[in-house]
Amino acid sequence: MAGSALLLVSLLIAACGGSSPRPAPQPTRSPEPVFSQVGKPGGTLRVVGTVRAVPLDPALARDDAALLVNRLIYRQLYSYRPGDQDPSPDLATGPPRLSQDRLTASVSLGFARWNVSGGRGVTANDVLRSLKRLCSPGVLAPERSYLSEVVVGYADFCTRAGRARLGRGGQPDPATVDVPGLQAVGDGEVQIKLRRPAADLTRILALPALSPLPFEIEDGFDAPLQLVTDGPYRFVDPKEGESYRLSRNAAWDPGTDRIRGALVDRVAFRGGLTADDVQQRLATNDADLSWDTDAPPAIVDAPATPTGFGLLRLPARDHGVVAVGTRGPAARALAAPAARGAVVACLDRARLRKDVGAAVGDNRVTVADSLLTPAALNLSDDAVPVPPASASPSAGASGSTSASPSASAGTTRRPSPSATPTATPTPTPTPTATPTPTATPSVQQPLSPAQCRARLATAGLKPGTDLVVLAADTPAERAAGTSLQAGFKAAGLAVQLRIVPAERYSAIAALGGWDLAVPVQRPAYTDGRAVLGPLLDPRWVGERSAGAARRLPTWLPTLYDALAEADTTDGARRQLGLAQAISDDGAFAGAFDVDIVRTTGSNVGTIPPLALIGNADPANVALGVTRPGESPSASAAPS
Repeated sequence: MAGSALLLVSLLIAACGGSSPRPAPQPTRSPEPVFSQVGKPGGTLRVVGTVRAVPLDPALARDDAALLVNRLIYRQLYSYRPGDQDPSPDLATGPPRLSQDRLTASVSLGFARWNVSGGRGVTANDVLRSLKRLCSPGVLAPERSYLSEVVVGYADFCTRAGRARLGRGGQPDPATVDVPGLQAVGDGEVQIKLRRPAADLTRILALPALSPLPFEIEDGFDAPLQLVTDGPYRFVDPKEGESYRLSRNAAWDPGTDRIRGALVDRVAFRGGLTADDVQQRLATNDADLSWDTDAPPAIVDAPATPTGFGLLRLPARDHGVVAVGTRGPAARALAAPAARGAVVACLDRARLRKDVGAAVGDNRVTVADSLLTPAALNLSDDAVPVPPASASPSAGASGSTSASPSASAGTTRRPSPSATPTATPTPTPTPTATPTPTATPSVQQPLSPAQCRARLATAGLKPGTDLVVLAADTPAERAAGTSLQAGFKAAGLAVQLRIVPAERYSAIAALGGWDLAVPVQRPAYTDGRAVLGPLLDPRWVGERSAGAARRLPTWLPTLYDALAEADTTDGARRQLGLAQAISDDGAFAGAFDVDIVRTTGSNVGTIPPLALIGNADPANVALGVTRPGESPSASAAPS
């Protein structure tokens, strides 16, 4: 850390020592983030993967590979530091300032520049541009669901903008249409009028898709070298075989960025490789980070990490859920609480964990029997139990008196993705023990096939009853669907497994025709809106929305009321109570969690991974060595 500070001082002196007049003094650099690691600053971070290119439009960055690139070139109003569960101010100068009724939030912007001639500043209109274009034809980003629920007039604006065909039939450009709840106050402040108080507002504003954008985006995102950015790096000419190469952005001022250390000088991306080639390069110190490839199951499950590389683990980043549909062959029977209770009682979570583990790596999968946990909501153990069932209307409304058998099993889901994760990369090429996963929680012993057959029949699901299980065509979801099919077939039902393309899952789920589904969620952040919203909101537009699933109309308002609580602890308790009521109803049940495990090269310094991108944070990674031919910080930092 001391070396980084000395280097920064020397760079600033060198960069500002010319004859041109110095601009007005800028803020001094904040203290080094506590997560910075000792390592040699400078050098080139080498990232390898199977993809050849990623969307450079932050609103279209859906996967980890695209998010990793976006982390280096864009900033947000709020963003996460590695290991943190809550976002910190990034472009914003502090948390949103709320009016007395908590229905108006004002966000002040600090100093930041776009990398254009003259160093034009990032303004409030750049913020509004990014928020409004989420609804534009050709974008239609799922993050618009969050804004539709919290911003006055945004849902109506989004409906109109999504139907517009720009430049035809006199339809206005959405960028020229005002949203009643969004206003720029000069260049330096954004004012947001809320439909209801939202405890997770900063988490919504920290979503990468909401990164402020300059007006130059009207020319598109196809030419990386012409891309206007405000992050610590910019695109430069790639070398032979590289997909992208990034170098320091002279417009970025380290004194105004409290999130990114930008310790390396360059970042080189090489794509189009096979997964085996990615692993080989990382193992032989020919690369530093995996762009998009998980560590092979054989490596994750090995008793010790082979020499030369490390493993980086994000616990429970993906959450497998079992959902009950309302328009499948068994819909009439599943409308009865007893039938849903019997289905949940017959879920063999240990078998699900084993079958999914066989597909993605046994040491990556654990049992989960809850939709939300105290850890996900940043609640201490003494803040639980949750309020009485009367705080959530679902139990009485459903008429169900049969709780999920797992509800009393005393198990909890492992910490959610944004809980402080663990990382175990090796700073030197020496063997390191594979991270020991959290022991699989014990769950109530599942019913035997004979017991399930009897209970299902008594509840109206007699032997031979048709049941359709829906699953997306990914290794984890396909394995989970196959596991459910085998389990309910053994209990006497006639089960059809329907595997659909992952990119079409949500659209197909909305059509109905299924009785059970096993979506694997990757929440954008941890709390009820991100975890429960895609399940409870029939209008949700994300990749794993629940479509024609069973839900009570009172559940979604209960969730929003919990998020509107002035006391965040009370609000979190209410969210837990709602999650339990949903499980007790048998509409949705937690099933399993999947860790993300990435291989890192031996030169990557130990640092908590960033759950947002499922990887080490490239904006804060230090390399353990400087390779031959590279000198630390060969390019100047900005003044």
